[in-house]
Amino acid sequence: MKYLYFLIIVGIFTSCSKDIEIESIKQSNILIEQERILSTGDTLVTFSSGVQVVKKNGEYILNEDIILTSEELRLLRNPHTRGSYFTGHRLWNNQTVFYSISPDFFKKEILYQAFEYISNRTNLRFCERSTQGDYILFRNSKENSSYVGRKGGEQPLNLHNQTLGVTVHEICHALGMIHEHSRTDRDEYIVIHYDNIYENKRHNFNIEYGTYSSGSFDFSSIMLYPSMVTDTKFSIDTSKPVMTKKDGSIFVAQREKLSDGDIQALNRIYPIDKYKITGEQYISPQTTASYTLTDNPQKASIKWEIIPSTGAVITSGQGTNSINISFNENGSFGIFATITFMDSYPYYSRKTQSLSVNVSRFPMVSDIELFKYLQRSGEYTLKAVVVNGQNATTQWYCSGNAVLYNIPYPDDATFIDNPQLFKAIDFYSTGSYDITTTASNTSGIGNIFTRSFYITDTKTTSFPLLISPNPMSAGVTPIIEIKNSKDMQKTAISSDNKIEVVIYSKGEKIYNKTTYEKKMKLPLSDLKKGKYNIVVTDEKKSYTTILEVI
Repeated sequence: MKYLYFLIIVGIFTSCSKDIEIESIKQSNILIEQERILSTGDTLVTFSSGVQVVKKNGEYILNEDIILTSEELRLLRNPHTRGSYFTGHRLWNNQTVFYSISPDFFKKEILYQAFEYISNRTNLRFCERSTQGDYILFRNSKENSSYVGRKGGEQPLNLHNQTLGVTVHEICHALGMIHEHSRTDRDEYIVIHYDNIYENKRHNFNIEYGTYSSGSFDFSSIMLYPSMVTDTKFSIDTSKPVMTKKDGSIFVAQREKLSDGDIQALNRIYPIDKYKITGEQYISPQTTASYTLTDNPQKASIKWEIIPSTGAVITSGQGTNSINISFNENGSFGIFATITFMDSYPYYSRKTQSLSVNVSRFPMVSDIELFKYLQRSGEYTLKAVVVNGQNATTQWYCSGNAVLYNIPYPDDATFIDNPQLFKAIDFYSTGSYDITTTASNTSGIGNIFTRSFYITDTKTTSFPLLISPNPMSAGVTPIIEIKNSKDMQKTAISSDNKIEVVIYSKGEKIYNKTTYEKKMKLPLSDLKKGKYNIVVTDEKKSYTTILEVI
């Protein structure tokens, strides 16, 4: 499989003036070996590193259409930095490219076609700028040129002959791609015939070090120059090639479409697939569920498929962005969609990743929730979200320095519909924990489900709030005590502070007292059987414990 030569290490693209003057470069200690005025009126600048660039209209151009930033120019000061001006990692954030268009820009319809063409085949989106600081400014020019990757701030992209292919080519530069014939391993695939290239044009065939390529050389890439160049200012003899394959044969470059390698390259450096399927993944048989694409494709046909095709049927929505599926049998099903874009010929198709759906009459865990319910530091409650959870019980396992135990407040937590789906857990150290559970009922055992949590709130080994007796029998008056021993100085409530004692029953406050006492009898002899949450708070600390009446 071929991958386009693309920029993983894109460049230290910082904001800079549009016009970078020779004098300012000299002040930056960049050594210029030679400056020569070309017949076009442009200036050929040769740095001491050996790299040549052309100054046009105040901008410095590498390889015919790559605009260099001031930082990239500064990095050309020494021979050992040759080609290493593409450093850093400046791709567009969140797969989204913001843009603005000059008021006098010609052929806006072609630009919009280019946006649609690229976004249909890749995971990128193009959005018109409102207040975003980093964006591409599309403007008319006498040449085609672009920065490579996201420069930072406003970055111009110049277009002259605004065909769809040329526009896509320059946008690809702005996305982080450079010329295929400049990849670091290009000499394994092609031969550059410098004797047929004018000296002031040879810089267009520099190898760009500090960049990355993957896969074989892509002779179909939209980023490749042709073997035969008809421009008499470029090629000395236009009847002879400037590049050939290793075997001496010529190749024809194209500026019409992204190659498969180009598409794979862009999706590799912008990997988050915007076309995903959302919907229920754990359901009961004889149930109908809805499934939707996360991004609504334009000018495209959509074909939904289910594997295996027996046991489930699409009841409505085929060909649209959302479908309904009726699942009639137990089993595991994969749902995916093939999206065919009709914005060019031949049509381009891409498949979504398959969404796995489990259909079973057994209880199935679809998620694990972690939360607190009037609990102390490091203490949490776990809930298994279960399909077919009626009368189900759960088994739990947790990795790491944690302790699992039955929840101590099933009668007090009004949100609990089935206490058997809950578990209490104490964490004793910071870090990642893999929590696993499975559910079962009289029908059988369901799936195994695991979710990872990163915990920073951990349990202390000392606890100053004690109740005795606990559990207690009805009619007994319990005693609450605030311990403040020497080994608990860092965690205990201060003996000088006023404290508030609050007791909750099923989430409702049934007792409240403010006192300076650290050991007191609680007037709770008339409590009914059940579990009660007791919270003691001073100005800074709060502690909770459970009192059980049996």
